[in-house]
Amino acid sequence: MRPFTAFVLMLLACAWTVVQLRGQVAEPAARGAGVIDLKPGMDVPSFMPWHVTGPHAGRAACPLCVYAQRPGAAVWTGVGGLPQAAKIAAELDRAIEAAAPRSAVGYVVLLPEGTATRAQSEATMRKAFAETSLRHVFLTIADRAGNDEDVRTYAPSASPGSATTTIVYVNRTAASIHHNLGAGGAPLADLRPALERLFADEEPHRENAVAMCPEDEPGEKLELYGRVLDERGNPLPKASVIAYNTDATGRYVPRGSTSRTPRINAVAVTDADGWYRFRTIRPGGYPDTDDPRHIHLHIDAAVHRHTYRTLWFEDDPRLTPSKRRSLDAETVVVPLRKRADGVWTTRFDVRLEGS
Repeated sequence: MRPFTAFVLMLLACAWTVVQLRGQVAEPAARGAGVIDLKPGMDVPSFMPWHVTGPHAGRAACPLCVYAQRPGAAVWTGVGGLPQAAKIAAELDRAIEAAAPRSAVGYVVLLPEGTATRAQSEATMRKAFAETSLRHVFLTIADRAGNDEDVRTYAPSASPGSATTTIVYVNRTAASIHHNLGAGGAPLADLRPALERLFADEEPHRENAVAMCPEDEPGEKLELYGRVLDERGNPLPKASVIAYNTDATGRYVPRGSTSRTPRINAVAVTDADGWYRFRTIRPGGYPDTDDPRHIHLHIDAAVHRHTYRTLWFEDDPRLTPSKRRSLDAETVVVPLRKRADGVWTTRFDVRLEGS
């Protein structure tokens, strides 16, 4: 029976090799360490990795929840891809440093071997990055303890030793996906322009928008957001932004009202990254005038000069060539874009002068 048993075992081994080879054809190794079904323009799934370095070191936290409004990149890798991930992370760190004072973030996600403990995975990761100095890129582990379902969703066919996948994202949306970035001596230089393009699309959290009018206010919905910066371009937290505009009929107060306070108004305080955001409507033009439609802003911050701006809209038919030529220093023309949900949006960043 022994020769027969050996023969059967040999057949099973051959069959298993064939299955493995077929699996390699069906699932290229370049796709093994990353998000299989994610494509540019799709939402990047959130997950709760264990943080090895960075402000959340020693605990689980969702990077997409904390940092996703910023431009950045996530480098997914198995244990075998750690040397290449270290090179990618170093280049990403340099790219983020070069973008200052604009803010971005990066992180490396290790998909641990199935039998490895958290401590073993962390030791492996620290050893791989021992010679890599990082300031803006944090190391994390896709810890399967309580996170197994998220890992399967995020990287359904991840396997140890497979290639890296780098996801460049902003506002929780994938902008580009790079498999085997820099492998085989290929340059990593593409990472910097890929990151640079994201700064035009970054936004503050929509849920933090300050409402200037009721949700059922007549008119087309508009969201205005931007950053308040100092004279060097650094974000100013806790700056005050007062905004007000007319209603859809072009009036600040209802007909017959004696109030001098615009009905549609609000005050926003900038967050730690200098962001503000308002929800309002596209204002109407003043009745019986040809003045362009507009929004007024008053911006104040400690030890900085009070700044006033009037925002005109690029697509306003009242914005004639002659009015463009007569713009003063306090009036700015801003473009508008319409989101898929029908809401108009525009971004306006303002630099304040020191007092």
